[in-house]
Amino acid sequence: MSQQQPISPKALIFAVDDEPANLEMMVRALGRTYDVRPFTDPHEALAAAQLTPPDMMIVDQRMPGLTGIQLLRALKGLHLECATLMVTAYPELTDVVSFESHKQIFRVIPKPWKLEDLLVQVDAALKFFRLGKAIGRLSSVMGDAPGGKGQ
Repeated sequence: MSQQQPISPKALIFAVDDEPANLEMMVRALGRTYDVRPFTDPHEALAAAQLTPPDMMIVDQRMPGLTGIQLLRALKGLHLECATLMVTAYPELTDVVSFESHKQIFRVIPKPWKLEDLLVQVDAALKFFRLGKAIGRLSSVMGDAPGGKGQ
């Protein structure tokens, strides 16, 4: 199995799933490369994100209290942006498909997930998110430059 080179050796990832066994597997799979913080309660993850915004959130869809989509919408409402992946046993749910098609989730990974798939998707999502932020910063700088859009 080939190992992907991570974009950042210690990107902060919040893993949110109401099943501790799933979180344990994610921490084991990603913990050598990333700083993974597990949460069984989506409300706790949201509160923690306000204190220390993560680079990525990996969320389960079906959780008590808040669904994964509701959690990601709450993050967006707080103007907290990060790369997002959803792991779910129900990838065909209308809400999940709609959310993914509107580019609110980088990718939906069906449960049970495979280690290699998770590693590849985490790396790709982080790269895609960071590239988008860099393009935004560059556009902002170019818009302010002489002869740029702002002129």
